[in-house]
Amino acid sequence: MAEVDPLATQRAPAVDVAAELAAEGFQDAHEIAHGGFGVVYRCEQPALERTVAVKVLTADLDEENFRRFIEEQHAMGRLSGHPNIVTILHTGATGSGRPYIVMPYHRHESLETHIREHGPIGWADALRLGVKIAGALAAAHRIDILHRDVKPGNILLTEYGDPELTDFGIARITGGVETAAGIILGSPAFTAPEVLRGEPASVASDLYGLGATLFCAITGHAAFERRSGEDVVAQFLRITNEPIPSLHDYDLPSDIAAVIERAMAQDPKDRPTSTTEYGEELRAVQRRKGLAVNEMAMPTALATEQSRNLGATGLGAATIPRTARHNISADVTSFVGRGQETREIRTLLRKTRLLTLTGIGGVGKSRLARSAGLAIQRAFRDGVWLTDFNFVQDGKFIQQAIQDSTPGPATVLSLVEQLRDKNLMLILDNCDKLTEEIADTAAHLLAQCPEVKILATSRTPLDISAEYVLNVHPFIPDTDQGAQSEVLNDAVTLFRDRAQAVGGWEYDSRAENDVVQLCIRLDGLPLAIELAALRTRTMPIQEISQRLTDRFGLLKGGPRDMHPRHRSLWTLLEWTWDQCSVAEKSLWAQFSVFVGSAGLDAVRHISELGPTADVGDVVEGLVQQSILTRRRSRDTIRFQMLDTIREFGQLMLERDAGSFELSASPADLRERHLHYYAALAARAEGDWFGPNQFRSRSIVASEISNMRAAFDWALETPERSGTATTMVADLWFYWLGCGHLKEGRLWSEHAWNRLHDFGIPYSARALWVLGWNLLITGEVTGAEARLQECLSEAARQGDARAASFGRALLGAVRCFQDDYAAGVELYTTAIADAKQRGDQLATALFLHHLGEVYCLYREFELAEECCRESIAICDSYGDQWCNSLARWVQALCAFMQRSTERAAAIAATALTGMTTIEDQLGIALVGELFAWIAAENGEYSEAAALLGATGAYWSASGSSVMGLHRLMEYRESCLATIEANMTDRDFKRSTEKGARLGFDGIATLALPAARVGVLESGRVPIEHRSIPDRGRVSTAPKPSAALESLTPREWEIARLVTQGMTNKEIAAELIIGKRTVDTHVAHVLAKCGLRRRSELASLIATSSDDS
Repeated sequence: MAEVDPLATQRAPAVDVAAELAAEGFQDAHEIAHGGFGVVYRCEQPALERTVAVKVLTADLDEENFRRFIEEQHAMGRLSGHPNIVTILHTGATGSGRPYIVMPYHRHESLETHIREHGPIGWADALRLGVKIAGALAAAHRIDILHRDVKPGNILLTEYGDPELTDFGIARITGGVETAAGIILGSPAFTAPEVLRGEPASVASDLYGLGATLFCAITGHAAFERRSGEDVVAQFLRITNEPIPSLHDYDLPSDIAAVIERAMAQDPKDRPTSTTEYGEELRAVQRRKGLAVNEMAMPTALATEQSRNLGATGLGAATIPRTARHNISADVTSFVGRGQETREIRTLLRKTRLLTLTGIGGVGKSRLARSAGLAIQRAFRDGVWLTDFNFVQDGKFIQQAIQDSTPGPATVLSLVEQLRDKNLMLILDNCDKLTEEIADTAAHLLAQCPEVKILATSRTPLDISAEYVLNVHPFIPDTDQGAQSEVLNDAVTLFRDRAQAVGGWEYDSRAENDVVQLCIRLDGLPLAIELAALRTRTMPIQEISQRLTDRFGLLKGGPRDMHPRHRSLWTLLEWTWDQCSVAEKSLWAQFSVFVGSAGLDAVRHISELGPTADVGDVVEGLVQQSILTRRRSRDTIRFQMLDTIREFGQLMLERDAGSFELSASPADLRERHLHYYAALAARAEGDWFGPNQFRSRSIVASEISNMRAAFDWALETPERSGTATTMVADLWFYWLGCGHLKEGRLWSEHAWNRLHDFGIPYSARALWVLGWNLLITGEVTGAEARLQECLSEAARQGDARAASFGRALLGAVRCFQDDYAAGVELYTTAIADAKQRGDQLATALFLHHLGEVYCLYREFELAEECCRESIAICDSYGDQWCNSLARWVQALCAFMQRSTERAAAIAATALTGMTTIEDQLGIALVGELFAWIAAENGEYSEAAALLGATGAYWSASGSSVMGLHRLMEYRESCLATIEANMTDRDFKRSTEKGARLGFDGIATLALPAARVGVLESGRVPIEHRSIPDRGRVSTAPKPSAALESLTPREWEIARLVTQGMTNKEIAAELIIGKRTVDTHVAHVLAKCGLRRRSELASLIATSSDDS
């Protein structure tokens, strides 16, 4: 390659030439390139207000030099007008007789300079360049002109990214080789072997130069570079005797390597017979690779002849026919799911002209965009046209790539001119690496082409004002449907289709649950599911699941026709990692210590970034790149990583922390994580007894995954084990007050066993929590032992509060053992102690417990007295948990006294409080009571369904509260009454329906007004579910008459509307479809007689003021 930079600007040394050019009307001459007999100047031409390039013959004016220069003028003049050959604007001679050629000045570099400064252009862009230069050479060869010096230095790049061939006179560039006669042959690295052996130039030698140019464009260097210290003769010998270096070392597709090697064959007979034929070979490769297929610009007569010839060979199929409406290639595998997203795309494109599909790599953005494009192509008069930027390496080629993908004449001056009057949609696919440049192009197109719409895909938004963004999420398997679901979810369908396609798996409904679990572990990520499906050729599904501990080693080996970065999960994430800044890499790695989601406050406390980096800005950057996902939880925003992305971050944290300037070790980060979540648990426990109960429960519910991880890590060493036991004790209210009984027992027992192994005494406080967990899950003997131990440790540790709880819970043990007197005595002592210490929570709780004991032993007046006192304390502190449980005892008293109407009324009040704070245990207890009441009232089907629903909870929670035999007697009596009044078939049907409804069905079935249609449909309307998956909006009083008519779900959505949330955000918050939200919002506005969302906010605000 030449050593001269064609863009290097310097004052022309030949002052007389500059002066002579000025006399010709070309001012301010600066040399930009020179050769053995000519110099090129950049000049201003004031008469036409333009900048031009002027090539002047400066060598000695011997006959040969003069002849060659004039030949170049004639050659370029005959080829002027070809879009890929530099145009001659004017020719002339200076005052001293020096001939010159005037050409357009290209501010952009030659291909040679571009490669030297920016590196290889990539094989997709090289193919495009090859097709266009092949067309230029074909036009020259058609009129018997040989270029004889095709190389990167003689290909200029226009402002539109198009290549133009120049220098048809064999410029004597520095470093060229002279023959004995003094003729410059050009750079030997791009010269055909036969020419170096003394044979004349030919079409085949021009083809060799083009092949050598493509080799250089893809690899970044010439095939036969002159080595350090190597003389010219040695370089000649290598070129003429050795085969070209193997392109397979550059990870090129085999057909691309073959097409270049064919052009550079040692024997000219082994090369294509013409540049036209070679251009068509390049176009055929483009078509096979799914690229936009470029046209070779040729004179009309020749182009028509080619079209006729290509019709016979089939090579012309890649050309866009006039009747084509799109250039989207046919799917080679089935497209699964995405119906909701396709509908959203269609809807959004009605109101926006730029829609960007964002999401992590491998989520299926490209397939979705292509499928949607095919689905809506008829909405656009001029169709839908795809440009895949996977194969565009340089921003300068963006407009040309779009132009090549879109129908229109090849001679138009700009992309805007080509699209200005078109009614079409552009699909700009894989915008990740050139986001800024593509965004600029898109903004310009939208401003200048009013009927053009754009659907883009990228990990990040294009971030221009016209843009709407639709985030594409992974498939999330619906585990509630179970393995026997009639309608398979999209993730399972995708796995099944791909596994069956590779011939390694036969569908078996018995294995469906295994597939569901596998898809969940793969985060529902389509690429991961497809790669896992490939493994069914050699592994059963269970083994694939087991080996996901090394998912990056397992999930690789994708099909050869996939883009290289999609052939393995590791390669995809590594490519994503490389696109991140140092700060983003650091936070990605550090965020991997979190499990599930985390709030920004937690990220700020635990992560460590440099002094100039703002955590919020870096988090936003990771969200923009879909590495983190953002979700709203009530009035907070949380961030989450897919497990696959998190595991990659963990590996990078362990292997490569130094590369992103992280001073903290993984252990340091885990320590910070532990202390942050231990402190959070302590604060939540401190806020539990009072008006912030729901907030405390919500905080723990949203952070429980991180708390589990912190707890497990703390128990790894004796030094941190005390923090773990403190967390267990702090979270007592979550285990016992919110009904997470099984998990509470697991935590408590695990901590107790580990401290026992370490030889460390268990705290008295943690012992009463363990004792209560054991008791409520049926381990009465174990509970008694731990509570006795609690009293001993409390005395030793001086913990009066723990002693009080231990004593009260021992009273519960005695009642389980049917020792009424001992139980009452222990409770009475504990209550007196709690009152003396001013412990209102303990006092209210123990009074409720004692009230239940009195009730079960039919001491109803004493029970009522305890409950009233407990409720009074709770009311004064704003507590709903203990308050509702005390009311449940009052309802139980009324039922046991055969006052079912009063019992139902009190129980309904208790249920309202329990659902507000989502007390699962309390809701199950009230559900039992409503079943007994229904049976007493002759509502046997309803009673059976309720028992089926509560039974499902008792089984799942591991609780044996119903094992208290005095309560069990009522359940057994209820069952006996139902069975006596129902056929076996009807009883079984009702209980099975209740079991299917599960815990969510208890509140619905318990309230008679909510039962309508539920038993018939076997499904719980979402607005009646007692436990939503995410935070519940507080159901404040609705004083307005208009608002009174709203259902609970409508009221919930109305409150979210007033917070400024869009329907899409509300759908994400409540985990329901956006169309469902649309319908609810419309109903709310209609019921309230409103037309605008803003009016709803005013109505609610006014109603609140009135109340």
